[in-house]
Amino acid sequence: MENIQLVHSALYEMGKRYEIILENFKPSRKNIGFTEQNMVHNYMNALVKKLGDDAIEWAEFPWRKDGRLHIDGIVFSKKHSCIFYIEAKRFNISKQVEKLNQDIKKIDTFYKDKKEFSERFKHHFGENPTDLQALYGFAC
Repeated sequence: MENIQLVHSALYEMGKRYEIILENFKPSRKNIGFTEQNMVHNYMNALVKKLGDDAIEWAEFPWRKDGRLHIDGIVFSKKHSCIFYIEAKRFNISKQVEKLNQDIKKIDTFYKDKKEFSERFKHHFGENPTDLQALYGFAC
């Protein structure tokens, strides 16, 4: 399965999971919907399931040593030679669209400055992210 098909399949699986959850359970708080952490958690689980046994996921992955920048989720697979950067937004607030644009720029800009990120990634996961062929940025 190609990596883009994995993405679509994982999104479909996440949707099916929410259908099961919401059948008998209404976890949203007043009118704000689901937390971004919940969306990231469910999407990472679905993506890892599709990628297979070697996939590794981490929520709130720190971009920098000082901890001032993080990404909501990161998933990678050596077998599929891919890394997924995940940022979640709830679009019930109009400001979230601009924040999504900022997150996409953050992913793009930070990845271009590969040195610190590569060192942190390799330290945590034992793999150089620049060796991974497919790079994706997502927002749920």
